[in-house]
Amino acid sequence: MSISKPSTSSPDAQGAPEGVPVQSKASTLDESAAFVFMCRPVRVAVTIGVALLCLFMLPWPECAVWLGAALVLEIWGEFCTRGQYRKRPVSNRTRKSFTAFFATLHVNWALLILLLWMTGTLGGRCSAIALVICLATIGLLLAYQTPVAFVAAGAAPPIAAVTMITVAGARQPIELLPVGVILALDLAFVFAGALRTPSALAAQRILDVRDSQYRILADTISDVIAYASPEAASPYLSPSVEKLTGYSLAELESHDLIEFVHADDRMALATTVAGVAAKGGEATVDYRMIRKDGTLIWVESNVTRPTMHGSSEQPSIVTVSRDISVRKALEFDLIEAKEQAEAASLAKSEFVANMSHELRTPLNAIIGFSGVLQQAKDLNSTHARYAGLINDASTSLLEVINTVLDFSRLEAGAVTLEQWPFDPADLVEAMAATLGPQAEGKAINLEVKVTGEGHDLVGDPSRIRQVLKHLIGNAMKFTEKGHVTVTVDQGDLDRDHGFVRFEVADSGIGMSPEQLSRVFERFVQADPSTSRRFSGSGLGLAICQRVIQLMGGRIGADSVEGKGSTFWFELDLPKAVESLSIATLDDGVQLERRLRVLVVDDVAVNRELIAVLLSPFDVQIAKAADGAEAVELARRETYDLILMDVQMPVMDGLDATRAIRRLTGSSSRAPIIALSANVLPEQVARYLKAGMNDHVGKPINPERLLQVLVRWTDPDASAVSAAA
Repeated sequence: MSISKPSTSSPDAQGAPEGVPVQSKASTLDESAAFVFMCRPVRVAVTIGVALLCLFMLPWPECAVWLGAALVLEIWGEFCTRGQYRKRPVSNRTRKSFTAFFATLHVNWALLILLLWMTGTLGGRCSAIALVICLATIGLLLAYQTPVAFVAAGAAPPIAAVTMITVAGARQPIELLPVGVILALDLAFVFAGALRTPSALAAQRILDVRDSQYRILADTISDVIAYASPEAASPYLSPSVEKLTGYSLAELESHDLIEFVHADDRMALATTVAGVAAKGGEATVDYRMIRKDGTLIWVESNVTRPTMHGSSEQPSIVTVSRDISVRKALEFDLIEAKEQAEAASLAKSEFVANMSHELRTPLNAIIGFSGVLQQAKDLNSTHARYAGLINDASTSLLEVINTVLDFSRLEAGAVTLEQWPFDPADLVEAMAATLGPQAEGKAINLEVKVTGEGHDLVGDPSRIRQVLKHLIGNAMKFTEKGHVTVTVDQGDLDRDHGFVRFEVADSGIGMSPEQLSRVFERFVQADPSTSRRFSGSGLGLAICQRVIQLMGGRIGADSVEGKGSTFWFELDLPKAVESLSIATLDDGVQLERRLRVLVVDDVAVNRELIAVLLSPFDVQIAKAADGAEAVELARRETYDLILMDVQMPVMDGLDATRAIRRLTGSSSRAPIIALSANVLPEQVARYLKAGMNDHVGKPINPERLLQVLVRWTDPDASAVSAAA
């Protein structure tokens, strides 16, 4: 929104301050006419009074003629000044008529002065001098608007005096000298005033216009403006305060505004105002105010200490206040919505975690026993095949559960990246070796290419392995025949950082541009019609994208329908200080000694599964169905290691662990390994804080279980009882 500025082509506009309306000659003349009309009753009364006084000094016919002429002139003036006084538009003809009337009026008074002077009497001449002074004063009051009129009105009286002296017969230079000196002084005063008149008038008009503009703004703005100064008895309040508080300006004069502020917010408001008054600057404070009708509103006030010339012990304060009740209501709604969203997110996370636990628990038995059945020697080929199918199906179901859980953690921002040194080339070759049998089963040529300058990097190799496994698995899933090529390309970014690009290219079914644009969306497959042919949850690529973005990298895909696809991701990672090699579990490792292990689980099939998995080793198994029973067994017996379920009736695994650590026997120092389907990092951290030493997730991986047993029962291990 903009405010247009008046413009004029009049020469008076030159040099006018920007934003101030220019005062034209016509408007100046109209102001004088309005003033003349306003003084008309007083002027007529004075005219009649002067005429009556002149009867003592002049013949009555002369007084009557002069008074009659003066009254006729007043009637003339009535018609040529009424419109200007009532602020009606007038024509230039009317203005010329006023000028003629004003000049004739002065001439008429000058004739009376001349008649009085020519009487030669002391009273006549004194009256003439008095009328000259009065005429000059009136002339200056009416003619102050323009320099020309100022000069004319100021010069007229001395000129008239010289004329009267000359007419009266005083012709000697010595007699005219005092009058000449007075005339010179008068003309000097007149010309000096004429020079000051334009600038003084312009400055006054600027002040008047700006004062008018400021008052219009202050009176019409919706915000409440308050100004308190040590010179003013009471603060200035803009009229909008009535709309804000419900009180009129008259009612507020007898009150301090702090009285209407909510009692709990007065201290904050007073502290803010005092701070601004002491240190200057500005501050904003929100507080509640009670209106006249009793309603409570929220108000925002911006408090400022204006820069003033000079100093004062009590500085001025300006506040601009507004009603922000609607905004506050929206803020409270947003806070409530945020809390509800967080609660919903927490409920979702808890639901996912609980469902994960509930699904993993039976899968633990299914995967475990199906794996044991596959290795049983007394099964015929058909039954062994059935056991393999059960194991494969349950493993696939476990992968789906892990994928959903992983995506939930990524969305909640609960994934923390690890920082370990790794060799990108070794990582890719290890992944190819792991997935090689699957590729051979589909007659797909799985090839690895390594280019660039190889060096070890620091990052999260398990997450990179997760992404590669999914991309390679996808490539083999959508390739019925042909090849899958995994390429790793490395390079140097600088002395301390390296660049690595992974590519997985296949010769499979490919994707159209429209499918490619949606391939990284969650719960989306390239072609929904393929969902029955190529199973999947549609979360894998979404997880890959979020993992790579979490690492600060980029991921993308290129594809041609019917000719295959290439998925790639790039990472900028720090270089490892020392080289390394990927450690693998030695399958030939054996337990060094006979072990006594306490297995605690409320599900009998889980206890049985662990016993079966450890049966090839020299391990004596004791079993407990809940935490209370485990504590009692640990009090009476000595165990080398305790495998503890977490969620159990009577006493859960965490309370049981704390109770065992408080025992005095040797079992109190035994390593306690958590067995739980809850595998989130924060959950594992809670187990360790309770006194457990390690964690094995369900479904139980036999290799992982054996690895943990070896780690915590090795006689050379130094941290067996670290958590005791």
